[in-house]
Amino acid sequence: MEPSALATTEFRVTRMHCQSCVQLIEETLLEQAGISEATVDLTSGNLRLAYDSTTVDIAAVHERLAELGYPAASDA
Repeated sequence: MEPSALATTEFRVTRMHCQSCVQLIEETLLEQAGISEATVDLTSGNLRLAYDSTTVDIAAVHERLAELGYPAASDA
């Protein structure tokens, strides 16, 4: 991965209630090609992603989270 392709973003994830929610989100996102870090803070509701911006579509990440039942917003 080229250094310029590495990007990070944070956004809020809603409807999380416990550590199992956090684990499901992190594991699901880390299975996606191009995502190298997915860290969720249950207390704040924030998700931090490190990803390859040439292969990862953030809109698709939001869609995947919604499919899991955890809607996201870009304003962390």
